[in-house]
Amino acid sequence: MSKQGKNQAESLFKAAFPQEKTEALAIYLDKKGLSLERSLGEFLEKLYEKNVPGQVKEYLAAKRRPAGKLVLDSPEPPARQEENGEVLG
Repeated sequence: MSKQGKNQAESLFKAAFPQEKTEALAIYLDKKGLSLERSLGEFLEKLYEKNVPGQVKEYLAAKRRPAGKLVLDSPEPPARQEENGEVLG
């Protein structure tokens, strides 16, 4: 369902929805082998993917990587210049 890591903090939601409709939905999802909680989680994941900009997703993914795995895009260091066999700069 989710691409989150096991140690990632999760948010809990509370939403008002008619009890009879909630019960009916849970019954019919169960008949399909689905759960209401899982279905809502999948819906939220799709909502996130559709609405959150790519740069924000990349930032959040970078925050989840172990410290040693962070890769920064940086220009290559300037080439060393030599003059008469001596290294300059």
